[in-house]
Amino acid sequence: IYFHRKWYLTKILFYEKLPWWSLSALIGLINLHLLNALHVINSEPQLAHYNLVDKLAVGAYSYLVYVVKFIYPYEMVHWYVYPVKLPVIAYISLCLLPVLIILLAWKIRKNIPLLFGWLFFTFNVMFLLQIVPAGKAFHADRFTYIAYTGLFFIVAFSYDRFVQSFPKRTFFLQALLGVYLALFAFMTFNQEKVWKNTFTLWTHYIREYPKRVFGYTELGSYCITDAINNYTVSNMGKSREELLKIAFVNFNIANDIDSSDRRPQPENTLAIFEGLGSSYAYANNYDSAIYYFTREIAIKPDGKDEYADRAINYYHKKNYALALTDYHTYIQLDPTDDGAYYRSALCEGFLGKYREGVTDINTAIVMDSTPADYYFTRAKLYRLLDVIDSSRADAQKAKLMGAHVADKWLQ
Repeated sequence: IYFHRKWYLTKILFYEKLPWWSLSALIGLINLHLLNALHVINSEPQLAHYNLVDKLAVGAYSYLVYVVKFIYPYEMVHWYVYPVKLPVIAYISLCLLPVLIILLAWKIRKNIPLLFGWLFFTFNVMFLLQIVPAGKAFHADRFTYIAYTGLFFIVAFSYDRFVQSFPKRTFFLQALLGVYLALFAFMTFNQEKVWKNTFTLWTHYIREYPKRVFGYTELGSYCITDAINNYTVSNMGKSREELLKIAFVNFNIANDIDSSDRRPQPENTLAIFEGLGSSYAYANNYDSAIYYFTREIAIKPDGKDEYADRAINYYHKKNYALALTDYHTYIQLDPTDDGAYYRSALCEGFLGKYREGVTDINTAIVMDSTPADYYFTRAKLYRLLDVIDSSRADAQKAKLMGAHVADKWLQ
């Protein structure tokens, strides 16, 4: 179109363009297949309530948002979560966009540079409109750079045309553009600070969306991870206690917001209860941790990790019977985890169920024969069953594998 070529001719449309179009379509189909295999297409729970009109409204709204953000970037966050209910502006966009496109196409149909820039933007941005939703976000600012080339072309062309038509006013236009670009430079400088680390990234997200649960739960989860791993760079040198306190505060804020909305999104509530349970667990407040993990299980009774989280807290409270029950439930949900059989064997040892403990630890060893603790635990169980030779053999093997084994177990 830009070079005034007759694109509709067979030579151009089929022989020249069709191979590239076919290759692009093939790569697109491969991507869709992989995304579907990863279960990220239409994966967000909110999308269950979205019909075709809603998804088209998302696309129309996103198109207009990208145009506006080209002029003035606002709400620059890294993750735009699907709302439970689409804003009215999305449906207004769906009604307005076709009219605007028709009017614009008619207006600039003979102005080839403007038509080229607009088409270049539209045909590149249409793949980002999430009419077929993939992932958790319905906007993605970082993917618009290629599409914006078309709009930059329009700006450059318009500037050149203005300079040629009004040479005496060029200085005035340049001054305005200078101020405009200075504003962008200032915004870029501030935005760079947002991406300093994960902590600042989620803190910025919360400033932009103070009423959304998502930011608080993500910041809380990040702080817990840092506290567990004793990171010092990413958490800006905060102590483990400070990180746990920040996590606790954020999860409680999220809980307050979620409760005030009568818990409309179970996935948010699950994240809150898991976060509060983990925060209390790492603070050694096992009763409170068990309380929140129990509430989590009530929402998601088939969630294996929830049972494992509650079980370890029962274990620390020395309530081995309830811990064992949770581990057995976990094993029913996931019989391939050797660690669950190992921890079940520990509980059975404390409960005097030595034979059951040997059975479970045998299963763990069949699955993974590398942990020395597995052999040492079996050595203790065999000793309690008065199977001395087997106990001694397991203790010797555990010591050879690097475990600290007292001499009494080798006799």
